[in-house]
Amino acid sequence: MESHKALPDKLAYALSVLLYPLFVSTYVIIVFCQLFSRHVLPLTWTYQLLAIGGTFLFTCLLPLAILGWMIWRGKVSNLDVTNRSERNLPYLYAIGCIGCWCYFLHVIHMPKYMVWSAVASLIILIIVTLITLRWKISAHLSSMGGATAMLIAIMAQCGIYSPLTILLLMLLSWLLMLARIRLQAHTPEQTVAGYLLGFIGVLIPNIILLYAA
Repeated sequence: MESHKALPDKLAYALSVLLYPLFVSTYVIIVFCQLFSRHVLPLTWTYQLLAIGGTFLFTCLLPLAILGWMIWRGKVSNLDVTNRSERNLPYLYAIGCIGCWCYFLHVIHMPKYMVWSAVASLIILIIVTLITLRWKISAHLSSMGGATAMLIAIMAQCGIYSPLTILLLMLLSWLLMLARIRLQAHTPEQTVAGYLLGFIGVLIPNIILLYAA
């Protein structure tokens, strides 16, 4: 995958920051609120703020606070946790936070496919944590793959047919893959494996739910 060499370092870094795994779930919920309100049923601003705020709290703010504390204590080197041997404890904390997020979505009566997608994301994170014991699979691409599958599921459930949107998601995923390789954070195999794990892991339960309905 030599095409990563054509990607400027600044763009690679910007993509890695903007699509940092802890930010992605909040992006997905924002898109869900907009699409659901426009194509299915209008959601009140109160509900949207609750859904977005709760998601940001459980999937971003709390994990980042814990990670920052671990960096301050010298247990972790950086936010990307580039040292594989340091990943176990941050990932375990993240699993707890994502578990709380799944319960939160259930409590606020999110559609079943959103709750299923969140649970699938939790299971994927557990698998990533186990794989990390032996191999440095890409968490960036795992979260991006899961988000892509979740957005496709949202569009399917909302009755939206937009091949262009899917192509744009795939393009963004490809650019992120190149960015992680360019920054020497991962090998091509680690990025591809991460993306496929996230994408397939979220897509399969949504396909089952769609056809079981």
